[in-house]
Amino acid sequence: MINFKSCSAKKSKPKPENYVIDLLFTNSLTIIRCNPYERHVIRDISIEKLGYIKCSNRDSFLPENHLEKIALLEWRFTETKCKNSKITETTYLNIKHRPKKVYKDLKLHLTRLGSVGGVYIKEVKKTSSLYFENIGGKSSISNTENFTTVFYAFTERPILCRERYPASKNPCLATTQKKNFSYTCYYRIGDNTAPSIADMEIELKSLLNNGNSNEDSIRDVYINKTPEEKPSQDNSDSLIIGLIILIIVIVIFSSISIYFCCCRRRRRRPLPSPRRRAPRRGRVSGGSDTSIATNTS
Repeated sequence: MINFKSCSAKKSKPKPENYVIDLLFTNSLTIIRCNPYERHVIRDISIEKLGYIKCSNRDSFLPENHLEKIALLEWRFTETKCKNSKITETTYLNIKHRPKKVYKDLKLHLTRLGSVGGVYIKEVKKTSSLYFENIGGKSSISNTENFTTVFYAFTERPILCRERYPASKNPCLATTQKKNFSYTCYYRIGDNTAPSIADMEIELKSLLNNGNSNEDSIRDVYINKTPEEKPSQDNSDSLIIGLIILIIVIVIFSSISIYFCCCRRRRRRPLPSPRRRAPRRGRVSGGSDTSIATNTS
């Protein structure tokens, strides 16, 4: 059995809203709902791709050292066997990365929605293969698109994974290995309730409305719908007061500039030169001799 337990002393169970990612699944579409406004969608996730997550609260759900604290599993396929009118479905996974320094072994418990109780994922000895079994077969959900859809919820982790494959009219063949699988895993971070089927369907529907023709066409995308902050009334009043003060300063400065400009022009204007008076000419009286008399001898 794989035991996803830390080597350190036992701690109280973490609350779902405080979950830090310690498990990822590749060969699937991964939807990480970081918060009510942000989500990051990654096709065929890897440990390295975690570095591209852009959510503003990424530090709250991603460990500091990804390689040492996150396990990576790969979805493979499901095999169906029938015996004594009982259907046994066995799902296989591969261990792509297991951090030895932090985890002694993996302990994963999951529940197939619609069935009673849960199962542990077991490890094939001396291999990197994992598997878990579901007995009954009545919990599969068939939809109108001729697909069989199964949902798996992981205990103590806000993770919901969906397995989807073409529906079979006769599932009780001797041995049937399902073909054309598709997997989707949905992480809802920071919420105190486990993600539901409706939550995942809403996410997928919104991605299809975002320009994708079908689920297979969905690729890596970061979506941020954080509303713009509206200025508060206090900020509006401060802005108006600031504008009034600025206008007053501009008016005063302009008035002072105009005043000094006019004064300079007056100083530079030349003073008018005094008018010169024309010399007076002597009046000539009739018959008078204005010549100077000379002494006669």
